[in-house]
Amino acid sequence: MTPEEITRHFHLKIPISREMGLRVTEVSSKHAVVAVPLAPNINHVQTVFGGSLYAAAALSCYALFQALSREAGGLSDELVIQEGGIRYLAPVDADFTVRAEMAEEKGGEKFIEALQRYGKARMKLKATVICKGRTCAEFSGVYVFKGSKGS
Repeated sequence: MTPEEITRHFHLKIPISREMGLRVTEVSSKHAVVAVPLAPNINHVQTVFGGSLYAAAALSCYALFQALSREAGGLSDELVIQEGGIRYLAPVDADFTVRAEMAEEKGGEKFIEALQRYGKARMKLKATVICKGRTCAEFSGVYVFKGSKGS
């Protein structure tokens, strides 16, 4: 899937992504990057609302997870977050990006192997929120694909 296709998919299936102005700019089975404007996500102190940062980070990981799943055989969209956490390190006061990557070496290979063997799999992912060249937040999450064996 292209970044534009995933962006359209998010906007259709996950309306908050559209309201946030989130746009997928890069996606592969190794990483995903989303871009998010400040204006629709601003809070009362003129920085990005913490919930918007969390949502953008979770969605960047979802884009990566989805790309890997599709690479493994055009799987369905049955991807969910099982667990997630974020550390806010600095205020975000401008448009920002979030880069998602696998949290474990060979995480993609382990995911595909489990999926082929058991019909379900999970993966640990991480994301970094960047604004003006500075790391402003770090997110980690566990994402799960629950399908039928042989999907």
